[in-house]
Amino acid sequence: MKKTKIRLIDNGQSREIVLDDFQKDTVIIGRGSDCDVRVSNQMVSSNHGCFFKNQGGWGFQDLNSRNGTSMDGASVTTVILKNGNRLYLERNPNKSSTWFDVIIENGSDLDTVTPLRNGMGAAAPMQRGGNGYNQYQPGYVPGMGHPGGYPQGYYQNPYSQPGYSGMAIASMVLGIIGLLMSLSWSILAYPYLVGGMALLSVIFAFVGLASNKKGKGMAVAGLICGLIALIRVIYLWATIESFIDSL
Repeated sequence: MKKTKIRLIDNGQSREIVLDDFQKDTVIIGRGSDCDVRVSNQMVSSNHGCFFKNQGGWGFQDLNSRNGTSMDGASVTTVILKNGNRLYLERNPNKSSTWFDVIIENGSDLDTVTPLRNGMGAAAPMQRGGNGYNQYQPGYVPGMGHPGGYPQGYYQNPYSQPGYSGMAIASMVLGIIGLLMSLSWSILAYPYLVGGMALLSVIFAFVGLASNKKGKGMAVAGLICGLIALIRVIYLWATIESFIDSL
């Protein structure tokens, strides 16, 4: 009978945990007192992630944790666990990070990967197909193949790699438009519109920076443009108020 367990390393302490022993479909890992698997590393979120049953095996999903989860050198959100996988409960792991190895006993060939590892446990490139994709990299889970030419028996998990943050993109667009309008005569004709766009740009930028998705640079650009436009609008209003008071 197939059995899935993890070898967890937390603050230098090692322990093995059999996921099937929990007799439940989801197993939560984190620092919280209500977690099924508790860790003490302060870089791990209270409810960092969860193991979930998947077609006779187990997967792992990051629960929007503060520092993210990585596997074989890449950030992951949802991944199907295979024998030999190593996951870090941190997006940019170091020697003090909490991590675990996946051990699947009595599994089939599809349950096993044999990646070469460096000192941090990242997989070395190996067995690349003609399209350049590596079947051992994060984002490949057992399936029926993929029409895009991925290695047979694997497909790319669309949730494994974070996309660009829509908030970051919106922040940059609104910030640039607001800044351009604040530098023209439009600020006199539409001060409330310019101020509203600038304020939204700043809010969207903070949301984009707080997310686990890509686009931090766009969020920063939107934040800067939005703040400049907002300062110009506030300065204009203060100047008008001062002029009216002087009459």
